[in-house]
Amino acid sequence: MADEQPDAARDRPEPQAANVEDCEVEVGHDPALPGIITLPRGAHAAPAVVLVHGSGPSDRDERVGKTRVFGDLARGLGARGIVVLRYDKRTRVEPRGIVTVKEEFIDGALAAVQLLRGFPEVDPRRVFVLGHSQGGALAPRIAKADGRLAGIVVLAGPTRPIEDSWVEQLTYFAALDPNNAALRERLEEVKAFRALVQSPSLAADTELHIPGDGPITGAYFLDLRGYHPEEVAAELACPLLVLQGARDYQVSVTDDFPRWQHALAGNPRATLRSYPKLDHRFVAGEGPSTPAQYERGGHVAPEVSADIASWILQQAPPRSLR
Repeated sequence: MADEQPDAARDRPEPQAANVEDCEVEVGHDPALPGIITLPRGAHAAPAVVLVHGSGPSDRDERVGKTRVFGDLARGLGARGIVVLRYDKRTRVEPRGIVTVKEEFIDGALAAVQLLRGFPEVDPRRVFVLGHSQGGALAPRIAKADGRLAGIVVLAGPTRPIEDSWVEQLTYFAALDPNNAALRERLEEVKAFRALVQSPSLAADTELHIPGDGPITGAYFLDLRGYHPEEVAAELACPLLVLQGARDYQVSVTDDFPRWQHALAGNPRATLRSYPKLDHRFVAGEGPSTPAQYERGGHVAPEVSADIASWILQQAPPRSLR
């Protein structure tokens, strides 16, 4: 409506899709990850997408505070004719046995892709992976490991090492609240942790403790050392869509996004876009973004689902799989 207030517009979700249905599934095994496939009614040889989480023990909706990024995307993409698979992350179901991102992210994503390819409603040649945040950074690695994806979508994918991103985030928080002594102390702890992680003497069996989180070994960070997602993406034969919110304080439109732009410049398979009013969760707002905004809620901007769906529907199946 013309007189709708900005906050009301921001909090308005995608319309409930009457033309979709949800199907409970299990992804992989040892452990099996519970999930949901959202199927457009009457789907036949439809394109499909696997949603890959960011960091932390996320559920299938990738909820943080009152935001539900994957829940919103499943509804928005499903309403536009795309099959969507989302599932509980390995760290939420069973964190034991996780050594590197292979166990945390990649094994589950590859199993989800294989599951989708077996669904009769899905065109197995048109299966995509969409990664958000750290999942976006790992989407090129997932695509390289699979070798048959129809394309990848990167939402707010960091290009900097994760330990650098942690320091930058806390530096940002400290600037917003300069009198917060506890925050300054936490920043120094994270800087010290970064120094340990980036030390040449780091070994795979080095025991580390992430400030404010749990224990981890050096193997996790050694596995990521030297990994540049934008460079791996540039080597892929499949199409790529990279989206970024300009109000994102976790993945920066001034530091991370330009690296995607530089690496993919002139690549006819790559499409990149930024959204001036969207944050890390692709929720619209005004002013500097903060974690408190996640607690207030909001929904993924409808134009994001529309842009992703339009891009997916434009992609032809890989020639080698026709």
